[in-house]
Amino acid sequence: MAIRTLYLVRHGEYDHSDLRNSRVGKGLVASGKAQAELTGEWLAGLGVHFTALHSSTYRRAAETAAIIATYLPHLALHRTGGLRECLAPGLHETREGSDGQEPGPDASPQAQSRAHVEAAFSRFFRSARGEDRHELLVCHGNLIRCLLHCALGIEPWGTMPLGTHNCGVTRVRIDPQGQMMLLTYNEIGHLPIELWTEPGG
Repeated sequence: MAIRTLYLVRHGEYDHSDLRNSRVGKGLVASGKAQAELTGEWLAGLGVHFTALHSSTYRRAAETAAIIATYLPHLALHRTGGLRECLAPGLHETREGSDGQEPGPDASPQAQSRAHVEAAFSRFFRSARGEDRHELLVCHGNLIRCLLHCALGIEPWGTMPLGTHNCGVTRVRIDPQGQMMLLTYNEIGHLPIELWTEPGG
């Protein structure tokens, strides 16, 4: 009867003035690197045997995950576009049609973003098989909030005013029957107050 526990980590503070695409630009600034270092150290000290480390392909998340990985050397870092950022909760619209088809490239940004969140939820928020799993997902504030909508059974695309700090950690437990429980949200006690940066995406 295996349990899956997901640890959703928002990336560290990044260069907001960088106008380049998020895949190549907007890397971590000094405070963001310090946040990632402290988060990696804290996670390594929890006494948890982490079984997987996934990150968004966006540079700010990939850099955060790479720093965290130095504290968990037994893990291979897997980067995936499935954890990229999405539109903020409350900006989604109901997907038109009822045929169950995924929206095509001409669909609205809201519909594409919703499909992206649903795919990420289906991939990562599922029951474990065999042994217990403790998985780290280094991603983005909007995505974390949207995934929590799904996990908690709240109207998925309504507004939920939750702030997610840089390198805040959110834990979700999934039991063998697929029931989900929010254990903690936006843990930042491992960061000194001077590294508490504004919640965002």
